[in-house]
Amino acid sequence: MLPVSVFIITKNEKKNLPRCLEEIKGLADEIIVLDSGSTDQTESISKKYGAKFSVRTFDGFGQQKYAAEQLCKNDWVLNLDADEFVTEKLKTEIRGFLSGDLCQKYDGARLKTVGVYPHHTSPRPLADYHNYIRLYNKTVLHFPQHPTHDAVIARDESRIYQFSGIALHYAFESLDALEQKARSRTKFYFEHEKRGKFLKNLIRLPFEYLWSFFKCYILRRQFTGGRYGLKNAMIYAKYRHLRIAQRVFNRCFIKE
Repeated sequence: MLPVSVFIITKNEKKNLPRCLEEIKGLADEIIVLDSGSTDQTESISKKYGAKFSVRTFDGFGQQKYAAEQLCKNDWVLNLDADEFVTEKLKTEIRGFLSGDLCQKYDGARLKTVGVYPHHTSPRPLADYHNYIRLYNKTVLHFPQHPTHDAVIARDESRIYQFSGIALHYAFESLDALEQKARSRTKFYFEHEKRGKFLKNLIRLPFEYLWSFFKCYILRRQFTGGRYGLKNAMIYAKYRHLRIAQRVFNRCFIKE
């Protein structure tokens, strides 16, 4: 099997990191943890599992992941978040991919990260998921150095494989934590993203909450999640609406 480096960006991940690192035992030839100023036991946990721990000031999601991938010694790298846990089926697929001809035919592979609610051990029925390139040859593909875009860039000619195995994503530990995370990210995105066209934002403003709620609750099937699903959709819609409102407000009342 070709050696693979696993890299993870962290900040105060003592609750999730042990399981994340435990699940990649026997898979990773090297583990890179790039931290952005943790005040908990993230560093000691990382070193306990043999990870190479570094600290870098956070200036954006894309920049941080790009910096982490560049610390990896191997060409083939696997990116995980600290709250994502690789399943046995996915581990088996990754080993097979790196052991055979597939890694010669493809530049990278997509894997599904499926959301799991707090206190649950498995995804809810019809759970939504993200399907991004997470395993890739960093001499061919890479993360963009962009503050808000953190998906690997694939060119038109890129050859991308699709894994059927999944990673479990425990994105929040409580509804209060979910709202705090949404508030923090909304503030960061607004400070770093392009504000877009004023007229387009103005037209979107009255409808943004309803559309965002519909997209999250119906199209992303949060309706199967009971109260967690309802609250999740409400929080998502609230902060999507707030981002548009901030753009309009600043354009109208704050001079550049």
